[in-house]
Amino acid sequence: MSDVVLEVRDLYAQYGNGSRRVKAVDGVSFSLRRGGVLALVGESGCGKTTIALSILGLLPYPGRVVGGEVRFEGNDLLSLRGDELRRLRGREISMIFQDPVSGLNPVLSVGEQVEEIIAAHTRVSKQEARRVVEDALQRVGLAHPERLVKQYPYQLSGGMSQRVFIAIATVLNPKVVIADEPTSALDVTVQAGILNELERLRREQGVSILLITHDLGVVAQMADEVAVMYAGRIAEQGRTRDVLRRPRHPYTWSLLATLPRVDQDRRPLEAIQGSPPDLAELPDECAFLPRCRKAVSACRTQPSPPLAELAPGQRVACYNPVYHPDE
Repeated sequence: MSDVVLEVRDLYAQYGNGSRRVKAVDGVSFSLRRGGVLALVGESGCGKTTIALSILGLLPYPGRVVGGEVRFEGNDLLSLRGDELRRLRGREISMIFQDPVSGLNPVLSVGEQVEEIIAAHTRVSKQEARRVVEDALQRVGLAHPERLVKQYPYQLSGGMSQRVFIAIATVLNPKVVIADEPTSALDVTVQAGILNELERLRREQGVSILLITHDLGVVAQMADEVAVMYAGRIAEQGRTRDVLRRPRHPYTWSLLATLPRVDQDRRPLEAIQGSPPDLAELPDECAFLPRCRKAVSACRTQPSPPLAELAPGQRVACYNPVYHPDE
């Protein structure tokens, strides 16, 4: 059995028709290992969520995948249609969406919403389904599940809503969970509980997690590997400890420089000047060029560089990568 459960190969996705087309994902490739956590990190609008929706065939109109492959256990998901995709969603690959409060159906009870996914993929009695639901809610740390199944979303806090989402996503023990900003709308203490729950699922059930976030602290805590995205492309990719300790791409280095550190002397926080580019008008050169402090002549005259291995297991798309004083 292959060590890779999900593989994205040279994925392209865009929005719009006619003369204005937004290149939301521009040639992205990565692999998710069994039982591993891969983080996609970057600023808003860099293509992270578009990748997740493309994997599950949920990209809304006028978005569409225009090239590449998404292989789950050897099968290309982009070639599946209709019932084939529906049989896979929730059972083999599931997703925790970004906004837990608005994502739940306000007119269905918690129990009914978790039961929907069970009914879609299994044939069990209503009594057995209710037992499975209560077990799933209890596993994600929600007390008194026998009462909770009768409650409605308006009666839940943000943290409870997110745990219900996790229960829905994991009730059928999928092999892959895509977690899209699972802690972005929650306070710090609730965030810690949600991350601990995801780690428990990985440890006890062997779930592989594709983690989408802009929070480098979450990446440091959760992820084995990280892919740093900018303007629809991967700028840097490697083991989390290597990328965070020795960032090679100027964008990764700049992101880390914006964070306050308790283990270093006081220093002014850096800021990344400028704004991300318009994805409908991407240049042929590196998209980070207008904001980059390390740009050289090749950056201005050559096409955007491909990912290349600069250190063992660490790939960077840059003509003038960052080197560190002890190298």
